[in-house]
Amino acid sequence: MVGLRAEDAELVTGILLCTVKEALSVKYTGDNAFFSGRYQEAAKRYSEALQLIESLDSESFEQLTLTVLLNRTGCNMKLSMWPDVIQDCIRGLAIHPKHPKFLQMRASAYEKLGMYQNALDDYNLVKTEESEAARIKLKERMDSQQLLATQQQLLNNQQLLNSQQILNNAQLLSTQQFTAAQQLAATQQLFSAQTAAAASCSAMFNTPTTGAGIMPNTSQLLANHQLLLSQQQLANLSLLEHQQLNSSVQQQLSGTTQHVISTTQVTTTTTTVSQQDISDPASVAAVITQQQQQSQQQL
Repeated sequence: MVGLRAEDAELVTGILLCTVKEALSVKYTGDNAFFSGRYQEAAKRYSEALQLIESLDSESFEQLTLTVLLNRTGCNMKLSMWPDVIQDCIRGLAIHPKHPKFLQMRASAYEKLGMYQNALDDYNLVKTEESEAARIKLKERMDSQQLLATQQQLLNNQQLLNSQQILNNAQLLSTQQFTAAQQLAATQQLFSAQTAAAASCSAMFNTPTTGAGIMPNTSQLLANHQLLLSQQQLANLSLLEHQQLNSSVQQQLSGTTQHVISTTQVTTTTTTVSQQDISDPASVAAVITQQQQQSQQQL
């Protein structure tokens, strides 16, 4: 302690010693609490010890600082206070950048918080069997989670595609319904036009236009007209056949009449001949000839 008088140097040394003793006493209290499982109380005592050590403002006590920091970090790990663990490790690594325990504990805290890449980086800096085993386990977990994330992304993409497909189907259905409505409207308009045409044709052909008499289209009208013509032709043909039948019957009647007349004439001739002298064959022949001539004249 350059620049200080001997008595002042002794005073300062005494203060430092008192402070160090007090810090160590508090640290020991914290150690006892830690081993008893009272981690909150232990962390509190370690914090008090750190404050006393920091008040000394001397690099001579860095090792003591690292020891107390390690102990408090252990308490915070037991209490699952991972952000506090990381802060103490950062503080300890600032004093000792390659300190394996701080790296190991910070890697564990990063892993608990899901900061896997940071944890893997710390594990890679630690060359111990424990850290290597933790690193391998973490790498497997990261690969598994990466695979899970990829699968989840694929699932999300599939759900997005399904949603898009549903939307497209809905739009297509809407378009089809709109088209169907247009077709229905067009069909109704066409039916109205055909009904009007049927009414005009009905008036032309003197056919009813209500109920079942409404002809659905021009082709049907033409078919109905052709059917009427066919029916008229059949009626005419039937009338002609009837007339021919009547003529044949009349001819048959005429033949029957002629037969009756002939029979009558024969009977008359026979009667006439019987009334005359049958002894004269010439007279009989003359009478018969005369009767036949009269019959032909009557016909």
